[in-house]
Amino acid sequence: MGISAGRTAAEMLALARQLGPLLDGEARQGELEAAVTAKAAEALSNAGFLRIQVPKSFGGDQLAYVAVLKIFEELARADGSVAWLLRALVQHAGLFSTLLPDSGAKALFAEPAKTPAIAGMPAPLGKAERVEGGYEWVGRYGFASGSTCATHFTAGALVVEGGEPVLADNGEPLAVCAVIPREDVRELGNWEVYGMEATASIDYEIGPLFVSDDFVVPLTPFPTRLAREGSPSFKLGPKIALPTGHSAIMLGLAQRALEEVALLAPSRRRLGMPSALSDQSLFRHDLVLRHAELTAVRELFYVRMTDAEESVTGDKPGPLDAVRSDRCTQVARHLHDVAIRCVNFAHEWAGSSALRRGTIGRVWKNANAANTHAVLDRNNLVDAASTILEELATGAKHFMPATKSG
Repeated sequence: MGISAGRTAAEMLALARQLGPLLDGEARQGELEAAVTAKAAEALSNAGFLRIQVPKSFGGDQLAYVAVLKIFEELARADGSVAWLLRALVQHAGLFSTLLPDSGAKALFAEPAKTPAIAGMPAPLGKAERVEGGYEWVGRYGFASGSTCATHFTAGALVVEGGEPVLADNGEPLAVCAVIPREDVRELGNWEVYGMEATASIDYEIGPLFVSDDFVVPLTPFPTRLAREGSPSFKLGPKIALPTGHSAIMLGLAQRALEEVALLAPSRRRLGMPSALSDQSLFRHDLVLRHAELTAVRELFYVRMTDAEESVTGDKPGPLDAVRSDRCTQVARHLHDVAIRCVNFAHEWAGSSALRRGTIGRVWKNANAANTHAVLDRNNLVDAASTILEELATGAKHFMPATKSG
C-alpha cells in the first residue's frame, strides 16, 4: 500500500477511527502474546502513522502536535497498548528526522516507504565515550515500547572523555541520544507485566559499539534550534511532549471505559439490586459526574496544548515560557487523576464482568499501568506551583487598598 506525503490531520484522524474495530478485535490476542499482533502491526504500518511527525522535507506529514495528540487519543479508545507503542515510535521518528545531522537523517528518512520504527529509551542511562567521528557506546536500558515492530532502537547516554563526564556550557552533564540498528542490540526480554502487555516494552543492551556522529543528537541541554523544520512538539521539548503524549492516551482509555459501562448498564443487574445499573440512581449520578469531569479536563487539555503550540510556532515564536510549561504540567497530571477515576468507576460498577477477560478489564489494567509512569510524578506539580502561586496572589492583590504616596 502506497503512502502519500503531506496527509492532513483530518485524514489521519479518520484513518485512526477506521482502524478502531480491527485493533480492538486484535487486543485480546496482543495481551496473550505480550506483543502487538501481526495483523494489527501490518494495519498500522500500511496506514503510515510513523510519518505523522516527520518533516515534509522528507515526505512526512509534519502534523501540528495537537492533531497528533488527537490521533493517539482515538487509537487508545481501540487499544491502549497499540496507542502507547505507536506514540513511542511516532515521537522517536519525529525526533530523529528533525534533529539528526543531514547525513544521518537522509540515510534513515529519505524514502517515505522505509521510515524506521525506532523503539527504546532515550533517557541517558548509558555511557558514550567520545572518539574520532563518534562515540564508543555502552549501556543497558528498559521499556523499549514497540520492540517487536522495531527496525532500530534508540539509547541515551552521558558523554565522557578519558573516563570523566563532559559538562555542557550551562554546567549540566552533556547527554546524547542515538539511533542504532536492531541487529546491533541485545534484546533481553523481561516484560512479564500486568497492563500494557502488548507494548512489548522489553529491556535491552548496547555495546561496546561505535556509533557515528551521523546518528547522534543532543539530549541535554535539549536543542533550542532544530536541524530542520519539523513537528512543533520538539520546540516544546521533552518535558512537555512526553507527559502530554501519555495524557492523550489516558483520555482515550477513560472515554472507552465510560462507553463500555454505559453499554453494559441496561443489561447488568448486580446481586441484591432491584433493577439494572442504568436504572440505579447512584450509578446514574456518578456516571454524569465522571462524564462531566472527563469532558472538562479534555477541553482544558487541548486549550492548554493549543496555546503552548501556538506560542512556539506563531508569528513571534520563542521558547516555551515558564507559565505555559507549568500549565501543561498541571493539566497532564490532573487529567490522569480524572481518567483513573473514570476507569475505576467503570470497573467497580461492572462488577464481576470486569474480572473476566474483556474490554473494561483491559482498559482498567492499561490505564492503571500508564498512571505509574515517571514523567507523571506528582513532584512535577510541586515544581509547577511557583507560577500558579504568583498568579493567584496577583489576583488577590486586586482587592487590596492602594498604597497612598506622600
